[in-house]
Amino acid sequence: MRITALSLQMGENDFERRFVWYAESKVKSAAVLYITKTEYLKQKSFEKAKKVFGSVEVVFNNADFVSCKVKIENLDPSSEYLYKVGDGEEFFDEIYSFKTPSKSQKRSFAIISDFHCMYKPENPKLWQYRLPQWQNTINQINNFDSNISCLISGGDNISSYHMGLEGDKEKLRLICEKEHEFLFEPELMKSIPFATVMGNHEAQYYEKEDLDSSVMGYHFYMPNDDGGSGHVPKTTSGNFCFLSGNVLVIGLNFSVDIRGNYAKTDYETNEKYVNFAVNKYPNSVWRVIVTHIQGFTFIGDSKGTETSYMMQKQDELCGKYKIDLMLTGHAHGFSRSYPIKNGKADKNVLQNINGVDTICNSEGTVHYNIPSALNHSFTSVFSQFGNYVKSYGVAKMRSET
Repeated sequence: MRITALSLQMGENDFERRFVWYAESKVKSAAVLYITKTEYLKQKSFEKAKKVFGSVEVVFNNADFVSCKVKIENLDPSSEYLYKVGDGEEFFDEIYSFKTPSKSQKRSFAIISDFHCMYKPENPKLWQYRLPQWQNTINQINNFDSNISCLISGGDNISSYHMGLEGDKEKLRLICEKEHEFLFEPELMKSIPFATVMGNHEAQYYEKEDLDSSVMGYHFYMPNDDGGSGHVPKTTSGNFCFLSGNVLVIGLNFSVDIRGNYAKTDYETNEKYVNFAVNKYPNSVWRVIVTHIQGFTFIGDSKGTETSYMMQKQDELCGKYKIDLMLTGHAHGFSRSYPIKNGKADKNVLQNINGVDTICNSEGTVHYNIPSALNHSFTSVFSQFGNYVKSYGVAKMRSET
């Protein structure tokens, strides 16, 4: 059995995991076989492993591949699990692992954006060159903190090198699929739970060809998926939310296209989803929104009426639902705001505690713009520095702070 594009993805909470992979069209069922490492070592076998079945969907009505999705629930805390994927009868030989956190409220999240996995049919070696860069970024994250609760992306996971190919569906499909294979190639993508929103590079062509978004939908199985909010087709991951410890993370496809009437529609749709998420998890202590298009940032392309509108709407949304942190990407550069509420920065809450600038008792929202996770610099702000370093962030949260 040939398995490709396998990834581990976040569930609705710390003790639920989701798995997505591709298999040959002859596969009619999908299952995950899993067992705690402690139990496995007793007999060095999967004999006492649990088996859970999921769904199988033909990709693009194409007979070559199927998308397999499985969800497992009620995992034990503070445990390491081993797993295999397959059709329920024949399982892939490769054994992968993942960990579950303790029941404490301390959590760490790795944050990345805009790594633009790229595939060009005329230059396939480009993939081979860039893959080690992507693997190195993931390895650095794991070396920094091997107990990451979730890897969160602000979107633009792929590049969509599609200029001039809008009418060539087969070539578009090949490019999109190759870029997602690239995304999931590192071994750690099968061990660290992943969650992502849709960036403009995933979505820019859905209106014309409906390919990027559909490919994304076949590769993702997001928690509390609303089934295609706003302009996002129902085959995509849509908006999502999950609770890790007592941190509520809300992923919003805030703007497929922030021009014209799109922004208004996206805001109204996503406001309803944030309301749903906050009411589903009313006891969350921390509230975090992840979306692609930035409002509050100094980066060079963040100017004009479109960004002003986004700033206004993001500020309204964050204030209404008491959002602590908003994470965005898109601009390929880092910026961090003071807590913002009602359009104003609150500088009085910043205190120096043990040599660290610390925000205390703020009612505003801190806005972080996440740099590119690969060597990209599309804005004039960074032109004087040339290629800047690959970037990621790690956010540590606990209820007592």
